Amino acid sequence: MLLRILAATLVIFSTLSITDCDSSLADSRVQTARAECELRIELPAQIKQNKASQLKVRINNVGKTPVTLVMPGDGSEVRWRTPCVGWSFLPVDSPDQHPQSPKRRIGRRCGNINPLNPTEIFVLESGNGQNLKQWIRFPHIIPPGKYRAVFYYSNVPQLKWHGVPLGKHDSSAMQQVKRSTPISLVSNEVIVEIIE
Repeated sequence: MLLRILAATLVIFSTLSITDCDSSLADSRVQTARAECELRIELPAQIKQNKASQLKVRINNVGKTPVTLVMPGDGSEVRWRTPCVGWSFLPVDSPDQHPQSPKRRIGRRCGNINPLNPTEIFVLESGNGQNLKQWIRFPHIIPPGKYRAVFYYSNVPQLKWHGVPLGKHDSSAMQQVKRSTPISLVSNEVIVEIIE
């Protein structure tokens, strides 16, 4: 009798395992195409320390499906809100590779962030692009020299936001953020000279 119960239990567990495998395979077949975007930056050949105003950062949708993304905001550079953004600078003659994600910015800042508003969420149809025009800050502490630079953009819809908002976040916009497209991008590399 005990042997029959064990045999029946084994059959049930085997069936459940096979069903789980099949359902995960079925789910992967039904999923829509993966989001594909590219991040492009343009910098002038020379930038004065603390005077970087000619930055161009653009996301292009090079995939087949639309993506919903969020503009960088107050706190993005310290990962207090999505998207998380940052820079990597390596000396031109360095053999090192850029890290997969930017180093955490060290330094003091106030505890406030700007409230989220609906204009900060955007949809990119296939083939379209969007310039990131706000809260893209060039690092202040780079010594003079020639560097290879890249920029990072990671949209993390479920990221827990930190900081004290200077007003109320728009609740509808926050729901759109939660349903936005998760994506992590590293830009093209450009050569830039930092001068005094």
